[in-house]
Order: sequence, then C-alpha cells, then structure tokens
Amino acid sequence: MTIRIKHPGGLSSSSFVINGTVAESPDGTRTSFTTPAVFVASTLQVYMDGVNQIPTTDFTESSASTGFTMTFAPDTDEVLRVCYIGA
Repeated sequence: MTIRIKHPGGLSSSSFVINGTVAESPDGTRTSFTTPAVFVASTLQVYMDGVNQIPTTDFTESSASTGFTMTFAPDTDEVLRVCYIGA
C-alpha cells in the first residue's frame, strides 16, 4: 500500500510505502532484495514473517536506496515485507 501525503503551503508530497513486497522471492540462497521504488535513506523497515528486522544487524540498505541485503538467506517459506518513505 502506498499513501501519498501532500504538504500544506505547496511543499512537495511524500509517499509512504506500507507492507510493500520485494521484487525477488526468498529461496534459501538469495540475500539481496529490491524494493518497488527508491526510498529515503535510513527510512527502510524490513519485516520477515511479521517480525521487524534490525538495521545493520539483520540487513543493510543499498547505497542507491533501491534495496537491501540480508545478513542471512531467508528460506523459501519466509515472507518479506518493507515499509519506507519514498524518495
């Protein structure tokens, strides 16, 4: 789900992605995943099977803010979801 908020006074709007999916499916070997859109650095939240993962402990954001790398490979039966502020 994407929510777009328009700021008063003519400021730019922001997109908040909630419960977004990633482009790739976990397969037990993949560790890199792509988000649906570019995000503002340090706003990415990753959830695996509903559990919030810890930045730098469980995942790191890509330098281009287009995805992330897990510190382990999620199994095929695990579900990844993301929340972030769109850039």
